[in-house]
Formats: sequence, C-alpha cells, structure tokens
Amino acid sequence: MTEDDKRTSDVFTSWITVFVLIAVAVAGLHKYYEQVEAAKVDRSLTFVTLSLEPFLVHRARLANNLNTLNLGAKPTAEEYAQFIVDGFHTNTDLRNSFDAMVQHLEGMLHCVAIDACDEATVDAYFGEYGSSFVNNYAPYICLQRHRWNNPGAYDELEQKFYDAADLCQYIDVSALQ
Repeated sequence: MTEDDKRTSDVFTSWITVFVLIAVAVAGLHKYYEQVEAAKVDRSLTFVTLSLEPFLVHRARLANNLNTLNLGAKPTAEEYAQFIVDGFHTNTDLRNSFDAMVQHLEGMLHCVAIDACDEATVDAYFGEYGSSFVNNYAPYICLQRHRWNNPGAYDELEQKFYDAADLCQYIDVSALQ
C-alpha cells in the first residue's frame, strides 16, 4: 500500500467513523424523544385516571343542580343567563361543583402548559366537555369577572375551550346583578 493509499484510507475511515457517530447520536435522540412523548402520554392517562371519578361526580352534580331548577322551554339568551346566575345565587353545591370543575380543567391545562402532559390526550378526554362547560356557564363566568373587576378571570379556560373572540361580548352582566 502506498503512502497516498494509506492517507486516503485514513481519511475515508475517519469520515465513516464520524458518520456512524452522528447516526448513532441521531438515533439516540430520536429514541429519547419517543420516550419523553410516551412518558407524557402515560402521565396524562394517569392524571385522567386519578381525576376521572371526582370529575364525573362534579359533572353529575352540576347537571343535577341545574336540572332541579326550572328553566322552561326555549329560553332567550337573557333568560338563560339569568337562570344560570340565579342557580349560583341559590345553590352552594352548584358553586362548589363549578369551582371543582374549574380547578380540574385548569389543572389539566397547566399540566399541558408545563409540557408534563400530552395535549392530544388531554383534549381527547376533556376537550369537548371543557367547551360545553365554558359555553354553558359563560353568564356566571362573565358575572364573576365583573364582580371581581378582573377581566382575566377564567382566561385559560376561555382561550382553550371557547372559539369566538370574547366570551362575554354578548352577555349584559349589569342585567344579571
């Protein structure tokens, strides 16, 4: 083997070594990120499993408490808003269940925000309910914002679960006092 052949062989061997090291590093990173994502999904499912029973209990309490009130057939938006607010004025169980649901949904959102839970998993379990929750209780949410002089109250829920620009845009809270 000539000196040129040996240098060419050394360079070729070095490049192959670098390429193999890079390939191993990329494969390792890929495997690491797969494990991180799997851990997020597992953590999300654990959170869902641990919180599902209390979630279902409070969801049923909210539904039962509203069902005990008499809304009537086809209420106007104003009648519905007043009905929701009156329900919270007269029923502490309704307020407690509402607060528990807010804490639960915000807890899930915080878990996703800190990248500890998988957003798709959380959405699959709670996305539809979160949207109906925010829509159903918008009058009370808007009234609380007004009372507390805090337009940012329940903002995380609104941003995640409400599609329109402003939840309180069409709710006259001065009429709900």
